[in-house]
Amino acid sequence: MTKQFNMLLKMKNRRSFKNLFLYESFQKRLIGFIVLANFILITLFYLANKYFFYVFISKGKRLGIPPHHIFYQFIDDLQYEMTLIFIITSFLSLIGIVLGAYFISHKISGPLYRLNLELGIMLKNKKLHPLRFRKSDYTLEIQDKFNSLVEAVDENNS
Repeated sequence: MTKQFNMLLKMKNRRSFKNLFLYESFQKRLIGFIVLANFILITLFYLANKYFFYVFISKGKRLGIPPHHIFYQFIDDLQYEMTLIFIITSFLSLIGIVLGAYFISHKISGPLYRLNLELGIMLKNKKLHPLRFRKSDYTLEIQDKFNSLVEAVDENNS
């Protein structure tokens, strides 16, 4: 039992700034995919914003507004302000999305890491025991199914 406790302590101590990821390749891929999707959306919104102002300028030209009219200065000022707001909100949303993806990836990879650790202990000791994941983890069904399996095996061995 002390070996089990020591392994769990190592697992808790693993959460340092050196080891931000439990399953690095999975977590980095997930975060990368979400960040890529965010960049695609940001690009689409930026292009939509550009198109929106292009339409205004085109309407001004069709109405015969002269090129140095205050209307075009007003559109340029609005476009500058919108671009600035767009850059700031895109940066803030990117930070939020990266942090959110990181925490979600932990809620998925944490139980997998724990399952792998516990299975290693069970294999070494040649004895099954129930699993316990965090209540906030996304894969509690695995815990429940595994614990049902442990109960069924215990019943068959009795």
